[in-house]
Amino acid sequence: MHRASIAVAVLVTSIAIAEPQLPFAEDFERSRTELEARGWRLAPNMTLTEDAFAGERSLRVEVAEGDPKYAEIFLPVEAGKFYRGHVMMRCEDVERNPRNSQHRGAVIFLQWADHDRGHVPGGSFPDGLFGSHDWQRREVSWTRQIPANVGYLHVLLGIEGLGTAWFDDLVVEQITDWPGPEIISPQEGETVTTQRPQLQWQEMEPRGLVQHVSLSPSPDFPPNATITGIASATTWRPGEWLEPGEWYWRLQPQGSTGDLLPPARAHRFVVAADAERWPVDIVPTWQWTGALRPTLEARIVPPREDIAVSATIAGQDADVTLERGGLVRLMPRNDLWAGLHEVHVEAVAGERTVMLDSVFSNETPGSRVTFREDGIALIDGEPFFPLGAYRDPSDELHVFSGLEEAGFNVTHSYAFEARSPQTVESAEAYLRDCHDHGLRVFLGLNRDWVYGGDLESIRRWTGELMDEPGLLCWYLMDEPAARGLTVREMRAVHDAVAGTDPFHPTVQVICRPGAYDAYAPAADLLWPDPYPLPSQPLTMVEDRIRMVLDATGDEPLWVVLQAHDGRYLHDAQERIAELGPPDQPTYEQTRCMAFMSLAAGADGLIWYWLPNSRYHIVEDSPTVWAGLVATVQELRGLMPWLVAEPRPRDSIEVADPFRTWSRVADGTRVLAVVNVSPTPARLDLDLSRFDVGEIALRGGAALELEDGRLRCEFRAYEVRVYEWAEGE
Repeated sequence: MHRASIAVAVLVTSIAIAEPQLPFAEDFERSRTELEARGWRLAPNMTLTEDAFAGERSLRVEVAEGDPKYAEIFLPVEAGKFYRGHVMMRCEDVERNPRNSQHRGAVIFLQWADHDRGHVPGGSFPDGLFGSHDWQRREVSWTRQIPANVGYLHVLLGIEGLGTAWFDDLVVEQITDWPGPEIISPQEGETVTTQRPQLQWQEMEPRGLVQHVSLSPSPDFPPNATITGIASATTWRPGEWLEPGEWYWRLQPQGSTGDLLPPARAHRFVVAADAERWPVDIVPTWQWTGALRPTLEARIVPPREDIAVSATIAGQDADVTLERGGLVRLMPRNDLWAGLHEVHVEAVAGERTVMLDSVFSNETPGSRVTFREDGIALIDGEPFFPLGAYRDPSDELHVFSGLEEAGFNVTHSYAFEARSPQTVESAEAYLRDCHDHGLRVFLGLNRDWVYGGDLESIRRWTGELMDEPGLLCWYLMDEPAARGLTVREMRAVHDAVAGTDPFHPTVQVICRPGAYDAYAPAADLLWPDPYPLPSQPLTMVEDRIRMVLDATGDEPLWVVLQAHDGRYLHDAQERIAELGPPDQPTYEQTRCMAFMSLAAGADGLIWYWLPNSRYHIVEDSPTVWAGLVATVQELRGLMPWLVAEPRPRDSIEVADPFRTWSRVADGTRVLAVVNVSPTPARLDLDLSRFDVGEIALRGGAALELEDGRLRCEFRAYEVRVYEWAEGE
């Protein structure tokens, strides 16, 4: 789910307030009047209580109903700097509020504000506490680097949900000198016996951070004498040999949006005078090729001239040449059949041996998926517009009745991403069954392989299944940034898949808009999943689509649309008993989001609803399901226009709150007009350049235009689809 930033109104007051400075500490020992004079904004549901972590008082916040409540204060910050904050917190009976989508519990947030204290998107919003807990420290470990348009940290202490929380001993400060994660090895001043030592450290919060590593013989880390690298795990080896003597190294964490913390303190070790030049890595760099007797390339890292390399391909000895710079060329001595082949490589230096077991694919693909210049998918050269769903409503692997009822042409199953992975044979049976039912598949990868960086298992899975005609694309991961997977890790997964099967694109879903730019290079397709309901405007959908198009340079884009009621994410059956059946999104909202997506530039539409472990979309939410079925069936009827190549006249300007999407197919122009507003609106659309006197609602009666203009009233979220004859 999306973590929307919080825009809170700034308190207007006539009290003269002395602006607080950093470092800032608050123990809540002052009176309410003194706190407000210091800059705090306190709502009526906030009191000072004797139940304190230290001292005599703490701040108590209670939320019994309505929207989240926060105690607020603005602290001045400097552009280019980094900040952190922590507070002692305890809570009682904190639970999610079923009536809104903001549900992170008892929290501390460091939000951004401009130089006039106005809201700026951005900041740090970690999940908080639920239930009942005694006093514990909660923190924002670090903010992103402060941009030039931000003048304040807007500190928020409060509850997203319902319940009671207490806050004490707040500290907010700039990050300057800091130790970084705990070092495991080499220990400070340790002498190592290899010229390529492994550096290792403890994982730090938030988990999944990329670490930029700097390594130098000088504690000043001059650029011309510093080796750098990036580690997505908690270990790293340099890609070159270190000369004997003193070395210094330090870490610099990077978040999912690309922002760097200041470098942590440096650490020192010594490379022994007689240190060994070992170990080396064998890195496969070969790609798919249809050649009968291909040349496969790998690298020895770091390169060594006194190393011997041997290899077998498909169980037979291969011819091997080792060239300057560690480049290894392998060639089978006989032609290879089409398929997946085992590759074994050994590198020997003296009594030391390192081995690589990998695979090479020259399999014939079951289909070839490419993209037209306008972003429309082509399967073996034929245009294809995906109307997809994450699974059948039954949640059964080989049941497709719900998908067929609605008219979907693409599907998926999380069964192949489970911790207990399905077999290749079960995946083949699923892909063939889907294909027999007219469905293409975005197929996932076992998540243990992705989290563990098991690229060889990923290559084998990809190579075994790429010849299935039901395969459409490879689904790398749901929301990797939110799951602690770094750009570097996801790029490695993409490269492993694409190097084995370049004929089916890779996909990842990104839920955090701030991560679009960072993760765009880590997959062929980046899908946003904007879920606006119940509390955000539907235009969130088009906003996210445009942000992805900006991040990817207008690459093909499919969007994941909401088909679940966000109020029932947790304790769904209890909520149904309390609130009644889930009824969002309505038919009008579903249809509006679909056509709005087309108008914003989406080249494919995929719907997500909750699994049966939450609630059954057909049985528990029948009105939502009926609206989704009607929308998908309507889009199936528009398929010739969905895959039509665009023309210059397709762009039809219209005033807010309307959007338009238009295409020509078979001599007929279709025009969809969308009211994206939750209130009625009047349309006045100039169609005079089309030189038509009348148009028709699709499947309906003709309408006369007044002086070439279409004028009519639209209901909230209404979509109307018009058509008229238009020649080539």
